[in-house]
Formats: sequence, C-alpha cells, structure tokens
Amino acid sequence: MKLEDLLAKCFLFKKLDAQGLHKVSQAAELVTFAAHDTIFNDHSAGDCMYLIRYGSVVVEKDDEEIARLGQGSHFGEVALLDHRERSATIHAVEHTELVKINRERFESVLADDPQLAADVYHTLGVYLCGRLRRTSEQMAFFKDMAGHHAE
Repeated sequence: MKLEDLLAKCFLFKKLDAQGLHKVSQAAELVTFAAHDTIFNDHSAGDCMYLIRYGSVVVEKDDEEIARLGQGSHFGEVALLDHRERSATIHAVEHTELVKINRERFESVLADDPQLAADVYHTLGVYLCGRLRRTSEQMAFFKDMAGHHAE
C-alpha cells in the first residue's frame, strides 16, 4: 500500500487531496519493530505520531493492557500538538511496520502550506472535541452511578 493511501485512511488526513497527502508523506518515514519491542514508554517525550502499516501493538498504562491496535490504526497523535510526555506505553505484539510522522517535520510541512495546516488542525480539533465530549459523558455516568450506590 502506498504511503499516501495509508495516510488517507487516518482520520487526521481523510479530507486532504492527493497533493496534501503527498506533502504530509514528506514528514513521514517507515519504521519497523520486532515482536515485544517497546515503541515508546509512558512519560517519555512525545515528538511524533504513528500509523500501523501492518502488525499490531498493545497499549499499556500502569502495566495494564488498555487496548490493542492493528493495521490502519493510529496512536500518539496528540504529540503533534503539544510538547508533553506520553500518557501510555506502546509495545509491538508482532513484527510491526509503522509510519512515523515527526512533529518538527510535520510542522515544517504545514508552515509551508497554510491551507493544509488549517484543514489538518480543524480535523484534529473536531476529533479532540469528540474525545473530550465522550470523556465528559463517561465521567457524568460514573458520578451518577456513584451517587446511586451512596444512597
């Protein structure tokens, strides 16, 4: 699968045209991990996002598995926005090839094309708002459940 085709499947780049996808691909590189390799650790510096070209990864928090991701999935996208630490540890489950998008290179591509930047950041903003909304709903649900148990 061509890199641009894989990028087009990621929520962040779905609305980009062929030229935009090509430009984003200039910030990407392919990296390979063997089974059980650590891709990054919780609290390490976040400087890139990844898309899974093939293989799978496990997401861990406090030594507990919280998710498994496979081909076409992405992780680490918040690192393209902020300069904070990672919030989980990611390990390859099997031989895994990832598309790595480095924040510095990505920002450079976006700086050269303001419309591309606006499109990408708008999509990312909508995505993060959705995540925040779902988290707020879950917190309200658990708060409500805790209130019922206290009675």
